Amino acid sequence: MKTNTTASCRYLASACAALASMLAPFGVHAQSADASRYVNAQGVEVIQGRRVAPPAAPRVDAPASADEPPQPQATAARTNPRAADAGPAKRAAFQIAAGEQDARDRDRLAILNEEMRSENAALESKIRILQSPAMRAKLDPEQLKRLQETTLEHEKNIRALTSEINRVKKSM
Repeated sequence: MKTNTTASCRYLASACAALASMLAPFGVHAQSADASRYVNAQGVEVIQGRRVAPPAAPRVDAPASADEPPQPQATAARTNPRAADAGPAKRAAFQIAAGEQDARDRDRLAILNEEMRSENAALESKIRILQSPAMRAKLDPEQLKRLQETTLEHEKNIRALTSEINRVKKSM
């Protein structure tokens, strides 16, 4: 069964025009008919206004028959968006200036040093409790066990912070 594509297109165009006239009072306007369309490197179809020129148009294959419109050829970027190489402009967008990175490193080092001071203070208070016979006598076995576990956690955190601080200092 063959459908009448011309009539379908006219119906679709009139439906779009009716929808556009209903949405116009709300500030929603249809894209102009002569807006350029293209598929970007990620495989996304982009519609541009009249004032902006599109990038190079995709190659169009000849139609299989007179009734069918010409179809753009499927490129590697269209079928597999990751196949397209990101250009130098795209890579440059993710680069950080050296001064900004230095500032970030200094901030990170300050934060790590502050964490180290708080971990050392907490460890010292736990050790004082564990070494004091009077304080130890006030604890039941469960509390003593938890205190010893938290002391080990503080020691582990201090080792991790020390290695991280050394890594940050080395990269500066």
